[in-house]
Amino acid sequence: MSIEQNIAMTGPLTYQTIGTGQDLVLIHGWGVSSAIWEPVVKQLSEHYCVHLVNLPGFAGEPELETYSLENVAETLLAYLPEKAVWCGWSLGGLIATYIAHHYPERVEKLIQVCAALKFVEAAPWQGVKKDVFSAFKLGVTKQPQKTLNRFFLY
Repeated sequence: MSIEQNIAMTGPLTYQTIGTGQDLVLIHGWGVSSAIWEPVVKQLSEHYCVHLVNLPGFAGEPELETYSLENVAETLLAYLPEKAVWCGWSLGGLIATYIAHHYPERVEKLIQVCAALKFVEAAPWQGVKKDVFSAFKLGVTKQPQKTLNRFFLY
Protein backbone atom coordinates (compact mmCIF):
# COMPACT_ATOMS: atom_id res chain seq x y z
CA MET A 1 0.00 0.00 0.00
CA SER A 2 1.46 3.38 -0.94
CA ILE A 3 1.03 6.29 1.41
CA GLU A 4 0.04 9.61 -0.09
CA GLN A 5 1.53 12.72 1.48
CA ASN A 6 1.24 16.46 0.96
CA ILE A 7 1.88 19.66 2.89
CA ALA A 8 -0.56 22.56 2.95
CA MET A 9 0.53 26.03 3.98
CA THR A 10 -2.60 28.09 4.23
CA GLY A 11 -2.18 31.46 5.90
CA PRO A 12 -1.93 30.99 9.66
CA LEU A 13 -2.06 27.19 9.51
CA THR A 14 0.39 24.62 8.21
CA TYR A 15 -0.53 20.97 8.17
CA GLN A 16 0.68 17.80 6.53
CA THR A 17 -1.66 15.14 5.14
CA ILE A 18 -0.48 11.54 5.00
CA GLY A 19 -2.36 8.41 3.97
CA THR A 20 -5.87 7.66 2.79
CA GLY A 21 -9.10 6.68 4.48
CA GLN A 22 -11.19 8.35 7.14
CA ASP A 23 -9.88 11.80 8.12
CA LEU A 24 -7.96 11.96 11.41
CA VAL A 25 -6.77 15.35 12.70
CA LEU A 26 -3.84 15.27 15.15
CA ILE A 27 -3.25 18.41 17.23
CA HIS A 28 -0.05 18.80 19.25
CA GLY A 29 0.33 20.28 22.72
CA TRP A 30 1.83 23.50 24.04
CA GLY A 31 5.49 24.12 23.32
CA VAL A 32 5.90 21.46 20.63
CA SER A 33 4.87 20.83 17.02
CA SER A 34 3.20 18.14 14.95
CA ALA A 35 6.53 16.26 15.09
CA ILE A 36 5.37 14.93 18.48
CA TRP A 37 3.15 12.48 16.53
CA GLU A 38 6.03 11.06 14.48
CA PRO A 39 6.19 7.72 16.36
CA VAL A 40 2.59 6.84 15.40
CA VAL A 41 2.03 8.51 12.03
CA LYS A 42 3.22 5.67 9.80
CA GLN A 43 0.89 3.14 11.41
CA LEU A 44 -2.06 5.53 11.52
CA SER A 45 -1.61 6.57 7.89
CA GLU A 46 -2.06 2.96 6.80
CA HIS A 47 -5.70 3.22 7.93
CA TYR A 48 -6.49 6.96 8.02
CA CYS A 49 -5.93 10.16 6.11
CA VAL A 50 -3.87 11.81 8.87
CA HIS A 51 -3.77 15.61 9.12
CA LEU A 52 -0.76 16.73 11.21
CA VAL A 53 -1.45 20.29 12.33
CA ASN A 54 1.10 22.89 13.40
CA LEU A 55 -0.89 25.30 15.51
CA PRO A 56 -0.56 29.04 14.91
CA GLY A 57 2.26 30.44 17.07
CA PHE A 58 4.12 27.12 17.28
CA ALA A 59 6.87 25.51 15.19
CA GLY A 60 7.74 28.86 13.63
CA GLU A 61 4.16 29.51 12.49
CA PRO A 62 2.81 33.06 12.80
CA GLU A 63 0.56 33.78 15.76
CA LEU A 64 -3.05 34.78 15.38
CA GLU A 65 -3.80 38.45 15.98
CA THR A 66 -6.15 37.47 18.80
CA TYR A 67 -5.10 34.18 20.34
CA SER A 68 -8.08 32.51 21.96
CA LEU A 69 -9.50 29.02 22.05
CA GLU A 70 -12.34 30.17 19.80
CA ASN A 71 -10.00 31.75 17.22
CA VAL A 72 -7.68 28.75 17.12
CA ALA A 73 -10.66 26.41 16.65
CA GLU A 74 -12.15 28.54 13.88
CA THR A 75 -8.77 28.72 12.12
CA LEU A 76 -8.45 24.92 12.16
CA LEU A 77 -12.03 24.43 11.01
CA ALA A 78 -11.51 26.80 8.07
CA TYR A 79 -8.82 24.54 6.56
CA LEU A 80 -9.39 21.01 7.80
CA PRO A 81 -11.93 18.37 6.68
CA GLU A 82 -15.66 18.88 7.11
CA LYS A 83 -15.96 15.69 9.20
CA ALA A 84 -13.08 13.94 10.99
CA VAL A 85 -11.88 12.10 14.03
CA TRP A 86 -10.17 14.77 16.17
CA CYS A 87 -7.29 13.78 18.43
CA GLY A 88 -5.41 16.22 20.62
CA TRP A 89 -2.56 15.92 23.05
CA SER A 90 -2.62 18.23 26.10
CA LEU A 91 -3.44 21.72 24.77
CA GLY A 92 -4.41 20.05 21.47
CA GLY A 93 -6.94 17.97 23.42
CA LEU A 94 -8.44 21.13 24.85
CA ILE A 95 -8.78 22.56 21.33
CA ALA A 96 -10.29 19.32 19.98
CA THR A 97 -12.75 19.22 22.89
CA TYR A 98 -13.78 22.82 22.22
CA ILE A 99 -14.41 21.92 18.57
CA ALA A 100 -16.41 18.81 19.54
CA HIS A 101 -18.55 20.85 21.91
CA HIS A 102 -19.17 23.87 19.66
CA TYR A 103 -19.09 22.18 16.24
CA PRO A 104 -20.33 18.61 16.85
CA GLU A 105 -21.29 18.21 13.19
CA ARG A 106 -17.56 18.40 12.32
CA VAL A 107 -16.46 15.69 14.77
CA GLU A 108 -16.89 11.98 14.05
CA LYS A 109 -15.07 11.01 17.26
CA LEU A 110 -12.99 12.79 19.90
CA ILE A 111 -9.74 11.34 21.26
CA GLN A 112 -7.87 13.06 24.09
CA VAL A 113 -4.30 12.26 25.03
CA CYS A 114 -3.22 13.67 28.41
CA ALA A 115 -5.84 16.42 28.05
CA ALA A 116 -8.10 18.34 30.40
CA LEU A 117 -10.95 20.81 30.04
CA LYS A 118 -8.73 23.64 31.29
CA PHE A 119 -5.03 24.09 30.51
CA VAL A 120 -4.36 26.76 33.13
CA GLU A 121 -6.13 26.25 36.45
CA ALA A 122 -9.49 27.94 36.93
CA ALA A 123 -11.75 26.88 39.78
CA PRO A 124 -13.09 24.25 40.03
CA TRP A 125 -10.82 22.77 37.32
CA GLN A 126 -7.26 21.77 38.04
CA GLY A 127 -4.54 22.67 35.59
CA VAL A 128 -1.15 24.29 35.38
CA LYS A 129 -0.90 26.94 38.09
CA LYS A 130 -1.23 30.48 36.65
CA ASP A 131 2.11 31.69 38.01
CA VAL A 132 3.89 28.57 36.71
CA PHE A 133 2.35 29.04 33.27
CA SER A 134 3.26 32.75 33.21
CA ALA A 135 6.87 31.86 34.06
CA PHE A 136 6.92 29.22 31.30
CA LYS A 137 5.47 31.68 28.79
CA LEU A 138 8.10 34.31 29.64
CA GLY A 139 10.86 31.70 29.64
CA VAL A 140 9.96 30.46 26.16
CA THR A 141 10.70 33.90 24.73
CA LYS A 142 14.01 34.29 26.62
CA GLN A 143 15.41 30.74 26.88
CA PRO A 144 13.19 28.46 24.77
CA GLN A 145 15.12 25.18 25.00
CA LYS A 146 15.78 25.41 28.74
CA THR A 147 12.16 26.38 29.42
CA LEU A 148 10.70 23.60 27.28
CA ASN A 149 12.92 21.05 29.03
CA ARG A 150 11.56 22.31 32.37
CA PHE A 151 8.00 22.22 31.05
CA PHE A 152 8.27 18.57 30.05
CA LEU A 153 9.58 17.70 33.51
CA TYR A 154 6.63 19.50 35.18
